[in-house]
Amino acid sequence: IRDVLNRAGLPLRAQKTYHKTKEKNTKAMKSGTIPFGYGYLEGQLLKDPSEYKIVLKILKLWTSGKSCQSIADYLNNQNISTRRGKKWGKSGILRIIKRHEEE
Repeated sequence: IRDVLNRAGLPLRAQKTYHKTKEKNTKAMKSGTIPFGYGYLEGQLLKDPSEYKIVLKILKLWTSGKSCQSIADYLNNQNISTRRGKKWGKSGILRIIKRHEEE
């Protein structure tokens, strides 16, 4: 298609070529959202002591038989907010639980 358009005299943008780099920068922060309870320090994902206490509380409530919604309600009633200062929801609680079940 590009050749046909070029022969017709239509101006086209230059093709972009993408090169994957084989070298990995181990000191670089990974892309994506940093999980709650963790932070990056010198390129490594480490536990954030202030947030990780909340993660442990969530896991304790989960193992005692509480539902994700009741854990979210408990945290909201205790005025414990998310990293962004918002209220907890059951999906955020479930992500934390799933992340720790995989470890």
